[in-house]
Amino acid sequence: MILFQGNSLNLQIEKNEILVKQSELYLQEAKNNITLSVLESYLQALYYYEGIKIAENALASSKEELSQAQKKYDNGAIAKLELTDLETQHSNNQYTLVSNKNMYDQQVLSLKQLLELDPSTDFQIENISLEGLQILIPDKQEVFAKASELLPDLKIYDLNNESLEKDVKIAKAGYFPTLSLTAGLNSGYPNTMDFIYREQLKNNFSQQVGLSLSIPVFSKKQNKTNVKLAKLQIEQNELDKIAASKTLYSKIETIYQNAVANQAQQNASETARNNAKLSYELAGKKYEFGGLTATELSVSRNTYLNAEQTYLQSKYLTSLYQQLLKFYQGESLTE
Repeated sequence: MILFQGNSLNLQIEKNEILVKQSELYLQEAKNNITLSVLESYLQALYYYEGIKIAENALASSKEELSQAQKKYDNGAIAKLELTDLETQHSNNQYTLVSNKNMYDQQVLSLKQLLELDPSTDFQIENISLEGLQILIPDKQEVFAKASELLPDLKIYDLNNESLEKDVKIAKAGYFPTLSLTAGLNSGYPNTMDFIYREQLKNNFSQQVGLSLSIPVFSKKQNKTNVKLAKLQIEQNELDKIAASKTLYSKIETIYQNAVANQAQQNASETARNNAKLSYELAGKKYEFGGLTATELSVSRNTYLNAEQTYLQSKYLTSLYQQLLKFYQGESLTE
């Protein structure tokens, strides 16, 4: 039994405790990755859900326009070509609605898989309103400082450094003598003697206790090599942490820039959407009284739908990047 080996046994115990803490950080990192995946999937599902509503409104409008066009055609007010154009547009709107519903269903399925739910589980997406929601975008330097302090991304390297420092001390323990305790029990019992077993055991029973000291005089530079390798591991870990820190900052920088850009685009596209909607409504009234052709009405409708889609996309992208910034600051994503 080893009594002393340069304190390497205690150092190994301390290192194992550090490794347990490090494993907990890896687990937290995995949970965080799942959280981010769920967030992105959820907002994508909301985006498709609103896309369904836009497609339904477009289909209802084209149905009404087609009905008006049919009456005009029956009365000889418009040519067959105009009626055909509106029929084509109505069919396209039907296809768009079916396509949007399919994309929404696929996204809900992906969300179920992330949450490890059975595909047959009744699952409804909670629809939240993002209209007029303006959140102050935090300073990216503050976000990075909080992320470095709170998230496991860099703390893993700090614990790994502590573990590697223990490795250096364990390697240096090889320079110290090893003190071991030896003990033994012995019975010289032979089965050829006439003495009964208990008597022979009593007369021939012996005990030994001893100490042995091993001094490392020559180890072929193994101890020196082990110490050097352990120190190199520390240097490598420091470089890895620097690289991880740069990667983390780059992520936050990208998210910040996207949040700023999409928030500006959301504000601009909201105005464009409102103007396009008003123009389309006026175009519909003009068409009703014969002031516009079906082609001109279709152009106005498509302009409005494109503006609506642009606004919808920028709105959810803005929300996504704002939520990501909250996450990197250690804030809850449920609010």
